[in-house]
Amino acid sequence: MSFRDAIKTCFRKYVTFSGRASRPEYWWFLPVGALFPTVSVFAAYQIVPTLHPLIAVFFAAITLLPLVAVTTRRLRDTGEQAQSITIPLNALLSLIALSYVWFVFHSWSVNVLAVSDGPSGFGHMILWLTGSFFFAAFAIRFFVLGLITGTALFSQMAMPSDFDPTSNNSSEVQQ
Repeated sequence: MSFRDAIKTCFRKYVTFSGRASRPEYWWFLPVGALFPTVSVFAAYQIVPTLHPLIAVFFAAITLLPLVAVTTRRLRDTGEQAQSITIPLNALLSLIALSYVWFVFHSWSVNVLAVSDGPSGFGHMILWLTGSFFFAAFAIRFFVLGLITGTALFSQMAMPSDFDPTSNNSSEVQQ
């Protein structure tokens, strides 16, 4: 499968989570599928500079669907459970949600406490440091969880297909 065929196949199967994906299909689409949400959100902010962050997160999630679909199909092709993608995906979505909550907290603390705190800003600094400490603790947890489980899944993607007749460990070849 060529690069062009892999891209066409993955976008044609935009939200198809059933079936299997070959190694070339997954590996050719991985860079495109990883860059697609980033580029699309960047383009959306260029078109509408006042775009609300929740809309941008929703837009990124929509454009991330083809990568999640091909990863699910590739996991199934290697003989792994397709549901195992939910752990790193949950960690990623939790980290994004936590970032949004921290952004809202920071904006609130600047707007409310900067006016009422006086010229020193000491109360604002204490509140901001406390919120940032909790954010950092949860962010590190989600990042490490996603990194560990994502790395384990990523190594499974390189394995030969259990259903490929040209593979040496295929059940069709052994019969």
